[in-house]
Amino acid sequence: MKRLIIIGVVTLAILTQPMPADEVEVGWVSVDRASNHYEGRGGEFTVFNIADLGDNLSPAGYVAGKSSDIAHAPSFQTFCVETDEYINIPSHNLKAYVSEYAVKGGGGGELDDMDYLEAPTAWLYTQFATGQLTGYNYGTADSAGTLQRLIWGLESEGGIEAGFATDWKKLSNTYCEVTLSAADKTLIGTWQSQYAASGWSGIGNVRVLNLYTVNSPETPVQSQLYLVPLPGTVLLGLLGLGAAGRKLHRFV
Repeated sequence: MKRLIIIGVVTLAILTQPMPADEVEVGWVSVDRASNHYEGRGGEFTVFNIADLGDNLSPAGYVAGKSSDIAHAPSFQTFCVETDEYINIPSHNLKAYVSEYAVKGGGGGELDDMDYLEAPTAWLYTQFATGQLTGYNYGTADSAGTLQRLIWGLESEGGIEAGFATDWKKLSNTYCEVTLSAADKTLIGTWQSQYAASGWSGIGNVRVLNLYTVNSPETPVQSQLYLVPLPGTVLLGLLGLGAAGRKLHRFV
């Protein structure tokens, strides 16, 4: 009888554990861009007014002066993942949600407007945020434009040539106001080689920050990238630790 009671208690505890959420509300943010940190319509973007959000949205995983605390502090630098979503700069009091996918907009929508993040995008952004992206000149419009354009390509947002999945350098030069030079394409080739050699899979600690207006109903204005600072944070626990069961990543 005692054994049955123990089994029942354990079973009840398992059944009542909270399930990982697909999207977690993290509060209100503002978005701006700093001179020489962007090119064309894309990033880098600066997300700020996050001081009161605590561990739910922290720049702890970023490098001050490189990928955080640019023009505003505390803040972090990020990139757009959807080409058909637009935002006024600066924008204030946007409601922010974190998830493994971008919602609405863009050219790569999947699964009822849930556009799941690709593994190479997560690797690139992790390297950028932690100040380790080879050849990226922080604080320059050219590097920002190159990386933004590559992220759009990896996320199936257009402006790519045939064979892009196997050769990241195959980018057209007229899309989204960003032109890639031969040097840019060489740099992208270096990143692709490093990604392949890294053995990276999945999306690590990178998530999508979906931003909405305060209107009723809420209107999505942009989806951007965010690096959750530590594997053990409450936010990662709520979101779940991987999307492998929900989507087959095309570039893994």
